[in-house]
Amino acid sequence: MHAYAVTSGNGSQDWLIDSGASHHLTENKHSIQNLQCLSNSIPVKIANGATCQATGIGSILFHLDCGLLLTVKALYVPDFGKLSLLSVDALNESGYEVIFRLGSCLVKSNTITEPQLIGKRQVGSQTCTLLGTVLEKAQAHSASMTNPIKSEDRNICHRRFTHMNLADLHLLLPKELYTEKESTRSACSICAQAKAKQLFQHKIPSTRAEKPLALIHLDLCRPISPMSQSGCRYYILYIDDYSR
Repeated sequence: MHAYAVTSGNGSQDWLIDSGASHHLTENKHSIQNLQCLSNSIPVKIANGATCQATGIGSILFHLDCGLLLTVKALYVPDFGKLSLLSVDALNESGYEVIFRLGSCLVKSNTITEPQLIGKRQVGSQTCTLLGTVLEKAQAHSASMTNPIKSEDRNICHRRFTHMNLADLHLLLPKELYTEKESTRSACSICAQAKAKQLFQHKIPSTRAEKPLALIHLDLCRPISPMSQSGCRYYILYIDDYSR
């Protein structure tokens, strides 16, 4: 396992978004929930050539400044220094697409269609810092119970329940997951197309021929199988537009 960032020595507890780390890493034991000790420690090689040992693994819940709640599995590395790394590769494996653009880091996924800002590059540095805070165990439990359901999650439920209207969908969801002031109007494009009414169109009468044989319509039938009793496999139909 590799980590390609090293601490700057300023004692910062910020999380750095690292495209070189193979896993999420932290030395802060208090930020890890459900910490489990590893039977065999995992060696972590740092860019300066040093190697330290990961002795545990657990979950970390971030409350990002953009409003998202992000949960990751991170390794506990006691000797890693005052540094924590959020691995881009690990985020990709979890279904997130990480985008670096003009000194900013954005993320999107199947449920997050619009890229959300999660990191900013530090002034005078090449490191990108995560914009958000780590929730402790009590805070994480409170956030999971009281945080309203995201519109992306509500839209997933809307599709799974065969495009049920949101007013009835709210009757099925726990009241802790939404507020009464939330709109019950759906932004589903499929529902909008299904409910759309086609405008009445006046049919323009076609021009008819003014004399016999002035306009002939032909209809050729492709090979017929089996053949007719007379051995024919094609027929052609002539229609006179004047006398039809």
